[in-house]
Amino acid sequence: MIAPIRERRVDRPDRPRNYVWISEIGGRVVGLARLVEAGSRVARIISLRVDPQWCHTTVPAHLIRSIQHLCRQRGYGEVVLASGTLPRWMLRLLQRQGFRLLRSERTLSGPAYWLSLPADPPEGD
Repeated sequence: MIAPIRERRVDRPDRPRNYVWISEIGGRVVGLARLVEAGSRVARIISLRVDPQWCHTTVPAHLIRSIQHLCRQRGYGEVVLASGTLPRWMLRLLQRQGFRLLRSERTLSGPAYWLSLPADPPEGD
């Protein structure tokens, strides 16, 4: 049995549109997500990291649901994922969570993907 995931959002008053979530299990950090505003209706996933030991558990999905929830609250309709800094499986996981690929392009740091938020709120909202 997996220990309960404790998730907390870290607010930074000096960076009001910079959001960070930390997932902990048994007091150990096992995941982290960071999102920044990239436009009036666009957010950019800067970091989505999960301890390799926890990649195939519910930890990544919990972080993604937190991102979805905040995007809905703030009125973001799109999320940009820059795969140069994120593993490719994260794109597939976002798509399984209901995000829809709108377009992609090559950038200097690698491919970037624009995704729309799922039409329905994720489970647990």
